[in-house]
Amino acid sequence: MTDFSNTSSSPLAVDIIGDVHGHADRLHELLHELGYRPADAAWHHPAGRKAVFVGDLINGGPDSREVLQTVADMQEAGSAACVMGNHEYNALLHYLPGSTGRPLRLLTDKQWKSHEPTFRQLAGPHPEEWAGWLRWMLNLPLWLDAGPFRVVHACWDHEAMAFLIQSRLTPTLLEASVPEGPTRQAVENLLKGPVLTELPDGAVLPSPIRLRWWDPPCGEAFLEEISVDKLPRVLRGIRIAGNAFPDRCPAETGPLFIGHYPKLGGDSLQVSRSVICVDAGVSHGGKLAAWRLDEGVAVMV
Repeated sequence: MTDFSNTSSSPLAVDIIGDVHGHADRLHELLHELGYRPADAAWHHPAGRKAVFVGDLINGGPDSREVLQTVADMQEAGSAACVMGNHEYNALLHYLPGSTGRPLRLLTDKQWKSHEPTFRQLAGPHPEEWAGWLRWMLNLPLWLDAGPFRVVHACWDHEAMAFLIQSRLTPTLLEASVPEGPTRQAVENLLKGPVLTELPDGAVLPSPIRLRWWDPPCGEAFLEEISVDKLPRVLRGIRIAGNAFPDRCPAETGPLFIGHYPKLGGDSLQVSRSVICVDAGVSHGGKLAAWRLDEGVAVMV
């Protein structure tokens, strides 16, 4: 396990790296830009800096296999840590069998489009190796509280963390997250962020609306003011209460790093005073980003 108390001369000598999504060449370019160098089968920083990955290592890009190997080698060497992303979580659901012996959840057409490069390169031709990677993914924590900073893939939700008790999914917890219920809601809040599924009048929305949980309204607000994504005209002007938001990480606990929301923070990566989104959209024609914690600056390639 990576020890952040023994990071260079400061526990703040840390680089938080956004969603890689199978772009190994871009990852290696970013690590080089940050000063890391390959040595002894893993990338290290000569000054002892550590890297933290916010998850979503796989899918989308052409080389998820090399991304997994790079991150796992750094983790083994003590030069990196990684939390689980929703793409790792989905992979576990799609491939690991439940109590019936069948995969816990089927791939949707949208998920297959993203996962296809990973299947073609790794999961299909190398099933035994892929099974090993699934075991590795299952061991990734859902969140990381390092003291001076915190990391979670999509949303720091105190209630979800208290419900789950532990930061890692067991096979039993994984299976319990499949049906609708509190376990599924807790895991998906952390890895996908809170969503609104119905309007105040009880009308079911055609698709869930992702909420700007880091910026909850004090009271009522228009739906378009609390949505991450641009809404169709028919949904604008609808008032919604602010109690749909989870209890977020207090500002005084230090910066919180998330991924999941591509290009949300723009070039600064900052989405609020205490929340930084390091997903610069490499899988959406954007860049791969990192945040140098001690310097308070974004680095992108």
